[in-house]
Amino acid sequence: MTPVHHRRLQLKTQLLQQIETLEPEDAILPDEHPAIDQIICELETLNPIDQPLRPEHWPLLLGSWALVYASRGTVVTRRIGRQFPLPVGIQRVWQRLT
Repeated sequence: MTPVHHRRLQLKTQLLQQIETLEPEDAILPDEHPAIDQIICELETLNPIDQPLRPEHWPLLLGSWALVYASRGTVVTRRIGRQFPLPVGIQRVWQRLT
C-alpha cells in the first residue's frame, strides 16, 4: 500500500467517524463543520482520478448512493435552511442525477 493510498484510507475513516457523530439533519443541512470540510478538501487533493466527471469515468459513479453529509446543503435542503419557523425532520432525501 502506498503512503498516499494509506492516507486516503485514514482520511475516509476519520471522515465517516466525524459524520457519524452528527444528527442526520446536521449532516445534510447547510452548517459549519470546519474539521469535516478540511478532511473533504484533503481527500479531494488526493483523488487519484484527475478529472472524475469526464465521461470515461461515469461507470465508476453508477449505482445507489446514500447522502451522509452535504457541506453546502443539497438542492432539496438548501431551501429549508435553519430559519424555518417550524421544526423540520428529515428522514430521507432523494435526488436523481442525469
